[in-house]
Amino acid sequence: MACSYCVTGIKEHQVAPDQLPMQDLLKLATLLHRHAGIEKIRITGGEPLLYRELIPFVEGLSESGLEDIGMTSNGLLLARSVPSLAKAGLKHINLSLDSLQP
Repeated sequence: MACSYCVTGIKEHQVAPDQLPMQDLLKLATLLHRHAGIEKIRITGGEPLLYRELIPFVEGLSESGLEDIGMTSNGLLLARSVPSLAKAGLKHINLSLDSLQP
């Protein structure tokens, strides 16, 4: 998407070299839920809807027992994803309307 205010510098369906793979993030979230009592998770950073593995990731979070799963998105790709995200277990969506324009 190349939003001018985003500092991630990655393109659609890319993973930054220093970013954990989704499988590892899921394992970490599951461990934190089971052993540290984490109850909520919010998926954010860049645009989550650009990740191909987002739906299976949300499903995995839900299956691990996390009940409060949210996501921050700019909303551009939301219409095509809402049914699948809801079915996967996403409970909250925060729309980010950030801009460099006042």
